[in-house]
Amino acid sequence: MLSAIIKRWPFAIVAFAIHSLLVLLLYLGWLSSADIERDMNWLWMVFVDFPIFFGYIRFVDGASGHLFALVAFVVGGAQWAVMGACCDLLCRAFPDTSSLRGKPHI
Repeated sequence: MLSAIIKRWPFAIVAFAIHSLLVLLLYLGWLSSADIERDMNWLWMVFVDFPIFFGYIRFVDGASGHLFALVAFVVGGAQWAVMGACCDLLCRAFPDTSSLRGKPHI
């Protein structure tokens, strides 16, 4: 089942995986920091989750880093999965016709 999803939506899976790794790296940086301004690490999410970040920042502005990481993982991951799915749909809409069998190569 999982392999079928990966074959059908490769861009969506890759985009979600890359986003998850970035959130994990920021979360590990937040956990390992003892600085008083360690919450400033989460401002990097502006660049990672650009449009949707301004939608969820209001809800997690004063929250702990654990909640911020969870919300960024779920909401930002959904955003990147949808963007990857759009790329997958575009690739399916315009197939590479040079690789089709039965067509003469001119």
